[in-house]
Amino acid sequence: MSAALYTDFTFASSVVLTALGCVLLGIVRIPSDRDPAAVGKLRTARRIFALSCFLLAVPGYVELCLPADSMTDPALIAPFTLAAAAFQSLLFTALLITFIHPAWSTRRRIGRHLALVTAAAALYLVLRFAFRLEWTTGIALAAYLCQLVCYTLLFRRQYAAALRRLEACYDEDLHYRLRWVRFGFCAALAIGLLASVSAWLTPAAYNLFTVVYTAFYVWFVVRFFNYAADAGFYLKAEAETISEPIPAPEFPAPEAAERAERLRQSLEAWTAAREFTRCDVDTRQIAASLGTDLPFLRYYFRTCMPTDFRSWRLELRVAYARELLAGSPFSINRISREAGFASSSNFYRYFREATGETPADFRRRTSETSSK
Repeated sequence: MSAALYTDFTFASSVVLTALGCVLLGIVRIPSDRDPAAVGKLRTARRIFALSCFLLAVPGYVELCLPADSMTDPALIAPFTLAAAAFQSLLFTALLITFIHPAWSTRRRIGRHLALVTAAAALYLVLRFAFRLEWTTGIALAAYLCQLVCYTLLFRRQYAAALRRLEACYDEDLHYRLRWVRFGFCAALAIGLLASVSAWLTPAAYNLFTVVYTAFYVWFVVRFFNYAADAGFYLKAEAETISEPIPAPEFPAPEAAERAERLRQSLEAWTAAREFTRCDVDTRQIAASLGTDLPFLRYYFRTCMPTDFRSWRLELRVAYARELLAGSPFSINRISREAGFASSSNFYRYFREATGETPADFRRRTSETSSK
């Protein structure tokens, strides 16, 4: 494959990435009627992402200034590729953590990481080109792999904490809401690993790699738009700084009995109105709609009910799904939504745990029974 075709692919990718960065900064507007803290964090994430696009586009423009016979020379390309990959790993990790834990992304923290990566990259490029020490590439590659390992551990820790906060806030199984974040990090990690050896790929393989990472960035810009539209869901748990369920306090017997009776009646009305089918409503809102607060709601389920609120609500949803499966022509996916399951995978899992059969098997069995 000719150097000209290689340059065309790289330049086209740089143009696309530059356009994505400009779209993020100049065209995409984050609504200002949200919570000020949420708006600030979203704008920080947008700037990080735009900067990531611009940095990744730089090598493509630099290569246009290089002699044609050096455009596919690994000895020349590898140092710049490794330096760019180190910045990309930092910026992408910071971006994804900003999505799930905005408080982590402070200017001081990101500045420290950026200063360290900048110093290491500058030292490597000086040693490689000013002093022509080719062996420094091996050390730089090892340092880059260590950086990926450290950022992977950091992301996993923040991801687990974010999932705990979400589930404590909503009393739901919400791993599916963060699945795209984990996929995005794994995909970015795979691209980072490929980037570390991309300078030694054949021109055809490198062009394919260029197409893959460009397509990934386009996909992630779309995901960013979706996140911005639904950011309130994630940031609500962050704002409440919930990391563990709030312990239910003890209440004096007369007060507890009176409040428990009122709550029991409210729960009956809440169940009759099928409010349990509403998803993405945090438990504090549910408690307020029941005329109580979150501590007493948990106290009530701990002392007056055989199960906790999350399990009780799941039982109601499964029971309602069984009614719909037996008596409605709706598709199984629609029934899962009607019953309050935002994720089809969660619906299948919980339905099977509760009934011992899949929704399709249950519908088939009840249909055969009623036809006899």
